[in-house]
Amino acid sequence: NEKSGEEAMENSEPVQQSDEENSHSISSNDSSTDEEQESEGQALHSDDQKGWRVKLYQLNIEGQWDDKGTGYICCKRLESLGEMGLHVINEVDSTDLLQSKLLEDDVYQRQGENIITWNEPKGAELALSFQENQGCLEIWGQIADFQGESIRQTRECPLFSNASDMVSNNRISNSARLPEPSWENLPNILETLLTVNASPNIQLKESIANSLLEKDAEYFEKLLAIFSDGKDLEDHQSLRTLCAIFKFIICLNDAGILETVLSDKFFISIAEVFEHDPELKQQPNHREFLEKKVQFREILPIEDPETVAKIIQNFRVTFLKETLLRPMMDDVVAAKLNGVTYFNNNAIVCYLYKDSDYVKNIFQIFQTPNLEQVRRRDVSIFLKELTSSAKTLPQQTKDDFYTFLWEEVPLFDSLAMILSDQKASPEELSACIEILLNSLSHDPSSFRAQVVRKGSHPPPPPYTATLQPGATLGVPPIEPFKTKDNALAPTAMESKNLLFWAIHCLTNEQKHKQDEGLVVQSFEACRLVIESETTEAQVDRESFLRTFYEHYIQWLVVPFWNDDDEIEAGTASKISRAYLCDLLSYCVRAHTYRMKYFLLRNHIVNRVLRLTRLKDKFLQLAAVRFLRSCVGARDEFYNRYIVKDNLFKPILQLLKQNAGRDNLIISAILELLEFIRAENIASLVEYIVERFEPEFSFMENNRVLQGIIIRFEQNRENKASEDNESRNSEASKTVQHRRRLFEEDEDEPYFNESNDEADNGPPPLGTSVEQDQDSENEPPLAPLVPYDLLK
Repeated sequence: NEKSGEEAMENSEPVQQSDEENSHSISSNDSSTDEEQESEGQALHSDDQKGWRVKLYQLNIEGQWDDKGTGYICCKRLESLGEMGLHVINEVDSTDLLQSKLLEDDVYQRQGENIITWNEPKGAELALSFQENQGCLEIWGQIADFQGESIRQTRECPLFSNASDMVSNNRISNSARLPEPSWENLPNILETLLTVNASPNIQLKESIANSLLEKDAEYFEKLLAIFSDGKDLEDHQSLRTLCAIFKFIICLNDAGILETVLSDKFFISIAEVFEHDPELKQQPNHREFLEKKVQFREILPIEDPETVAKIIQNFRVTFLKETLLRPMMDDVVAAKLNGVTYFNNNAIVCYLYKDSDYVKNIFQIFQTPNLEQVRRRDVSIFLKELTSSAKTLPQQTKDDFYTFLWEEVPLFDSLAMILSDQKASPEELSACIEILLNSLSHDPSSFRAQVVRKGSHPPPPPYTATLQPGATLGVPPIEPFKTKDNALAPTAMESKNLLFWAIHCLTNEQKHKQDEGLVVQSFEACRLVIESETTEAQVDRESFLRTFYEHYIQWLVVPFWNDDDEIEAGTASKISRAYLCDLLSYCVRAHTYRMKYFLLRNHIVNRVLRLTRLKDKFLQLAAVRFLRSCVGARDEFYNRYIVKDNLFKPILQLLKQNAGRDNLIISAILELLEFIRAENIASLVEYIVERFEPEFSFMENNRVLQGIIIRFEQNRENKASEDNESRNSEASKTVQHRRRLFEEDEDEPYFNESNDEADNGPPPLGTSVEQDQDSENEPPLAPLVPYDLLK
């Protein structure tokens, strides 16, 4: 692409000469006519003249373009090489700037209007920046001639018969018209269209487009008549030229031209022209496909002819965009075609559900007794196409459309009815899950509310009856649950809740064994349902999660109760379990305590880790990811559960099996161990080192494993230090306690002695305990008050 080439060389690409440099270019006399100027320019190209003025650049190791000088280039046979080559002579001292042998390999590229780049066999990347666009075209054409036109077939246009057609530089006025359609003018028509498409002049493009549409698009009819004759004569060169002409006509990006191309009159004939696109490896048969294989089928007759026309036009736009123009479609043209589809979809959907009772009548078909499966399949596919078309609707229109489907017609009940049918075809199942996906992509909260409100929840699966409530964690059930016959209990079959049947499509092998794509669709639907972060109200979130964990989560893990030989049976079953691991991992991260108690009560972690025994690497990796989610929850419940059931044993066995390899399994396990070390989950660090350190010899130099051991030693040292500090603290408390008791013992005689004195009467005033103790032998002082007389 010219645009991408210019962007790739931005700030470092070879630049075109400035106006000042242009003043040094060779020009003819002012008095000469245009024909004389052209003849002099042609004479300038001969070997005895200088040639076209260019700058030579070379890409350096830093990715920048080095200017190697300015000179004149010509393409001729070089005596020093003995072959045809590009010769650039320095304009200052006439020395050789470049002598490059022309290469037969497809290494030359045109960047923009005036730049040619290529890689030399020795590795140097060179670029020529021409002062004149005409010079670039002439040298490019000579290179193409040397290579047998291979470059033009892949880089420019595959349809010129000689290089001189690319060199012409005719000026086209705003009122210009394309040359009259004829065998001889096909190259000129193509060249004119190339020039018009490369021009920034919008009026010029509009003028050419209007001329093509004159007289009821008579120009198209003449070109198609030439195509018909060329096909009879097997003139493949002309057929390829016509294919390029129609491509560039469409690239004019005119609404009238697009409408003409998509019309009943021209579409199939133009599609047949594109069968001769030289970029196709194998020639298709578009006419046969459009006339015989493509059929417009109506479930019920659509009475509005405009709606029918828009539906047909949408199909043609899609076919044109994805089949005919895909190799070279321009972004502007794609945007134009997408705009046509957008407005058509809006009108179609509004008519079918709002302006008529068409959609209501479609749902009444589901209520028909003994409905044929083929007709039910057609209805399902129609609803899938309808909801897919609604993706591009304006937001308000889309809201109204899905409100209509959820409240005024029994959409979810109809889907549940089909998914619960054991005889439903893969096409029906896929269409129903796709409809559910489209609805969930728009508003999952409404579906969650419907699950809670609807009721009709399924009973617990059979495996729950085999669990022993008082069993030790990690002990498998006595009678493993097997689903080889994939039969559901009658009570489960009676459930009309769509969520249950979506889970059933993901977990039941009979449902997806014929269509592995159904597994992916069912997983996406279940993922959108359980992503409760999208629930707006906290009350709605809690209500849905309570319902989900009471009635549905048990069915999500049913496949993990199957035997290993059943897992080995089919690819779809393996893919299903990998997706289930991802769903469970999300629940561990998002639903915290609900998921924690469910996992521990039902021994789910043990069951999931059985996947490490299988040979499939993606299943092993899924099991590691699930355990990583449990450890990442940073919950001691999980940690004690892992330690008690020795759940790291299969993980480290898997690490040992892959020792010496460099794969995702090694990376995932080492990342898990590094997370435990970095977060210093002490219970897991101690468990891993004490149980598995002797087995680390197979990766004794691994930094992560050594880090786990170092962390264990650090934790042990810290624990010992803490124990010492604790003992010292206890000793200090004991000393303080004894000192306090000693002081209390010293105070006790005082209180005893005081009591004795109190019994004999109060001591005389002015005496104290200290005085009494210090002067035991001294005579007592006479009392100041004669207490005996007072008695």
